[in-house]
Amino acid sequence: MAAAGADVVVNGRSADCVAEAAERIGGCGIAADVGTAAGTAELIRQLPDVDIPVNSTGIFATEPVFDITDEDRLRFYEVNVLSGVRLVRHHAPRTVARGWGRVVFVSSEAGVRTPPDMVRYGTTGTAQPAVSRGMAEEVAGSGVTVNRVLPGRRRATACRPCPRSSTRRRPRRAGAAPPGRDPRGRVAAAAPDPPPTRSPA
Repeated sequence: MAAAGADVVVNGRSADCVAEAAERIGGCGIAADVGTAAGTAELIRQLPDVDIPVNSTGIFATEPVFDITDEDRLRFYEVNVLSGVRLVRHHAPRTVARGWGRVVFVSSEAGVRTPPDMVRYGTTGTAQPAVSRGMAEEVAGSGVTVNRVLPGRRRATACRPCPRSSTRRRPRRAGAAPPGRDPRGRVAAAAPDPPPTRSPA
């Protein structure tokens, strides 16, 4: 997005990782843990308007399926599902009111092909299609779209949770802006965090 002319605001839990990622793409960053309600509220306080939230925050770890505790399952759900729900619940109505916006959920193949030792992670991946589809139906026809993307496997550093960042798009080229829309925008995505412990619960 930055290469395409967006002004990106990177979000992550580690201030150092956020700063590094933001510098690499020529953007800025906000350190806040969107895996919690308080962290999400802090991010929204500092960045109340975003045109394109990119929800890619997530944690994963292996655990035998019958050893997973209720606490573990709830923690994974809060980070992997509610992080995006809370942010989009704030931003989507605002983009609808402005008449244009995009919402992106970054998904995982574990939601459709769940390994037996990654059930708590796969469960959150299975929840995401229902969340994104319901939101898409709600904003249909408003100028705002909600999509879930499945990028496939990619290299990661020691089970590092995915990033989220925010971006403000610079003016588009002539003729590229939606009718009646100021050709500037703001996007949200994520920055890498330090590797978690073996079991991030």
